[in-house]
Amino acid sequence: MKRTFIAAPISDEVRELIRRIRLEIHGLENVVRLVKPEFAHITLKFIGDTSENDFESIVETIKRSLKNVSPFEVIIENTGVFPTPANPRVLWFGISEGISQLEKISNFLNREISKIGYPKEKRSFKGHITVGRVKNKHSSFSVVKKFLNFSYDPISFFVEKIIFYESVLRPDGAKYYPIYEIKI
Repeated sequence: MKRTFIAAPISDEVRELIRRIRLEIHGLENVVRLVKPEFAHITLKFIGDTSENDFESIVETIKRSLKNVSPFEVIIENTGVFPTPANPRVLWFGISEGISQLEKISNFLNREISKIGYPKEKRSFKGHITVGRVKNKHSSFSVVKKFLNFSYDPISFFVEKIIFYESVLRPDGAKYYPIYEIKI
């Protein structure tokens, strides 16, 4: 079994923004486990423990989800937290354009991969790019507030492929390895 997920890659400009935020928000790394910029992405479907026997079916499902899709623009331009600012667990960059295409692909994957035997995601799709996960809620208020007030110019990029990843959990954070890339 391998831990897997399906995601859209992000641009180098967004990765640079994640690097910049580390430098500009003093104390961020003390209360937030930041995503390594090279591993940031837009998750479309988290599958979890996956039998390698199902990889071919999953790749075919991804291809079907992209059948009538052309490369599309995504714009990120805000910050937010899940679930709420009073109880922050995940810090993220929000997507203002391209969300409907991402949601359509995600919903298709969620429905069709459940037919292979993997659980459906119960929550609705909320397209975002995870920046970090809060380690210490009790000392995070001022840092989270700075993150929510962090401003940046909108960043635009095109989604031109979808990647089926393996996620390997390690003490220094998860590492992601592409299993298969599907061009749009």
